[in-house]
Amino acid sequence: VQFADRAHGWIIGVRGTLMKTADSGQTWNLQTVPTSFSLADIEIETPTSGWTVGNHGTVLHTSDGIQWEEQASGTIRDLWAISMIDEQNGWIVGTGGEMLKTANGGTTWMPQSSGESVELNDVFFVDANTGWAVGDNGVIIRYQPATDSWWRQNSGSVRALFNSAFTTSGYGVVVGELGTILLTYNGGI
Repeated sequence: VQFADRAHGWIIGVRGTLMKTADSGQTWNLQTVPTSFSLADIEIETPTSGWTVGNHGTVLHTSDGIQWEEQASGTIRDLWAISMIDEQNGWIVGTGGEMLKTANGGTTWMPQSSGESVELNDVFFVDANTGWAVGDNGVIIRYQPATDSWWRQNSGSVRALFNSAFTTSGYGVVVGELGTILLTYNGGI
């Protein structure tokens, strides 16, 4: 579930389920989407603009908050998470270390090397130069803007990591299986 503001929010789920509220969750309306694949993550920029990703390379975008159109991801792998930096720039991660990047609002999604072969379960950017992806086997990788590449950070864990959130380039939390909670005050150093 993700909200763009207090009133406008979306829920995603299995078999292409996508529902929207415009009244702070008092009512939810099913939206028609061009897929029957399960959706795994949603990123909403404004009440009229957002993306969702899911199984079999599914990437959907809305520019009016109502109609969702498919964007070509160029992969058939399952996509687990999306992080849009702004309306034009964003990243997607998924199965087998899959990583995609757009610089044109998703008109094209270009494959990027994550350097990993495990599931990447989440990606999170605080700005255009500062982002992390987390995955199975305790994998945490950080974006290096100077080389447009990713390098591994030592998480101290071998458990699957599922989600991450950073409030600044230094302060962040990563959570994973069996109650794993990792905290950093220095950007994962």
